[in-house]
Parts: sequence; C-alpha cells; structure tokens
Amino acid sequence: MNVRFAFGTIGRMTKTGILVHVYHLDTTAWEAMVWGRPEQDELGSVTKLVECLLDMPADEQVSAIIYSGPSQKDGLTEGGYMKQYLLDRFDRLQEFPRLRKRLEQAPEDVRNLLLERIQAIALGPELRNTADEVQFAAKYFRDEQVDRVFQVAAATHAPRCLREQVSARYHGLIDKNQKWYVVASDVNYEGISPDDVIIAEPIHRQDNPLYGFRPAWAEVAKMYPRLSTGNKKELLRRMDANMQELLANQPASTEVRN
Repeated sequence: MNVRFAFGTIGRMTKTGILVHVYHLDTTAWEAMVWGRPEQDELGSVTKLVECLLDMPADEQVSAIIYSGPSQKDGLTEGGYMKQYLLDRFDRLQEFPRLRKRLEQAPEDVRNLLLERIQAIALGPELRNTADEVQFAAKYFRDEQVDRVFQVAAATHAPRCLREQVSARYHGLIDKNQKWYVVASDVNYEGISPDDVIIAEPIHRQDNPLYGFRPAWAEVAKMYPRLSTGNKKELLRRMDANMQELLANQPASTEVRN
C-alpha cells in the first residue's frame, strides 16, 4: 500500500504545480529576465524553474504550465518561445555556478528526468494580465489535483503575483487544500530594484494618524489603472509638483510614518 504523509495527502504521491510568469517578448532585457546572468550567478525565470525542479525528488509528480500574452516571435507564442528558449539552452545551464555544482553531481537519470519535466511543460492560452494568469492556473491546478504550487516570477514582479494569488484565494478560486508559494527570481526589471516596488496597503492600525481618513492612499491608487494614458501622465505631473511643494514646505519636526 502506498502511503505518504505530505501536504495533507494520504494514499497517493504528492503532486507539485509550477506556474512560470511570462513576459512580453519586447520587454527590455528580456533574455536577462528569463534566462538570467550566469556571470553573476543570477537566475532568471526559467533557470529558477530549473532550480525548483532540481529540488524535487524523483518520485514527485510535476505539472508545470506557462501562459502567453499578445506578443509572438518566430511563429511562437510568448509561452512557447520561453519554453523553447530553455530547451535550446539546456546544455548551457552549467554556466550558472550554483546549477553547475548540482548538475555535475547529479546522475545521468536525474538530468534526463529534468529534461523530461521541461519538455512536459504545458502551454496555456493567451491571457490579458497577471490576475487572469493566476485565475486560469488555479483552475488548471485544481483539475490536475495538485497539492502545492510554485509561482515563479521576476523579483520585482513577485509582489504583484502574491497580491493576485491571495486575491484569488479570497474569492474562492484557489483550492483550500492547495498551498501556494511565490518564488522570486534573482533578476529585476531592467533599471529597477525591489526597493522601487510600492505597496499601497490599506491602513489597518488604529494608532496610525491617518486611520479612517478619506480618501485613503490605497483607494486613490486603486483608481489609477482606469485612467487613460493621457490622464495618467497628467496625474503624475500634478502629483510630482504637489509632492515637491509639500516636501519643501514640510516642518522639520513633522513625524513621518508609513
């Protein structure tokens, strides 16, 4: 009798789902975002996927999927191009020091299993945004009877992925028995660091002076995506001018809180 105690499952082997976030093929420094920077030992999205796969035991069932956006290249969708990009460079994985060490020590059957798992990655349909990606993946992994999910994304996009993930769970789209994790790669959007990511979290502590004040920053920021491109630019110009004026006139003794 096959009995395995892991992730709340009894009587069957556990199954891991992997969702790899896809990027528009015209994204600045797309190759670094996806592949990484071997000379700095920084893993991109697909090489971070490889690291996740190497962490899994051989008897772990794996169900991985990559969706697509609107761009195409060489007759391939975003997801298809990303998958093929990894397959074409499979023999170059050892350019990354941390992967080289593991691959050199791995038996041939482990390398073969790694390649098989990559080849088995499913390609999903074209979607509009990250929220749709998470929602479609949630249904896919529910149908696949997955026990846990690793959502792989660039470091500066990972916070957005987590937000969409917890929102999907809140709305009942993610199976309550599934454990979801966000796995951030080592690479950021070009010219941006994680310190540039702003979290507009609603104020929840009553000792905060802005507790109950309206309009709250999170409420205002939430309306921004609904503006036209022209109005977004105008709003940002006004905000910048007002921010500079307020900072210049701010009393030195003013308490600053997040």
